Amino acid sequence: MLQVLIPQYSIYNLTIASLIGALIISIKRPDLINQLFMGGFMFMLTYFLVFIAIEGIFPGYVDSSFVREGITKITIFKIPLQELLIAFVGGAYWSSIYEYARGYRIK
Repeated sequence: MLQVLIPQYSIYNLTIASLIGALIISIKRPDLINQLFMGGFMFMLTYFLVFIAIEGIFPGYVDSSFVREGITKITIFKIPLQELLIAFVGGAYWSSIYEYARGYRIK
């Protein structure tokens, strides 16, 4: 649905969809909120470190391979802010989806 409404910005569509999923999980399963935040942070950190490694091995890769049209110019160590945002939100959503879908409880 989002891709139909805003087809030119897939990264925002994925961010919004993952955020909605994470919010639904946190409302229906408050016991998973800590896991949501830890999963989001850990995936974002991993994503960040991979970007740093790629940029270190192939200098200029991020600038040459990312289309920056339509996104903010804000970067953290040359990594677009939107990339870190989607990594956090996507990691938060996916880190708890299994427990949510299966009804498992964290003890």
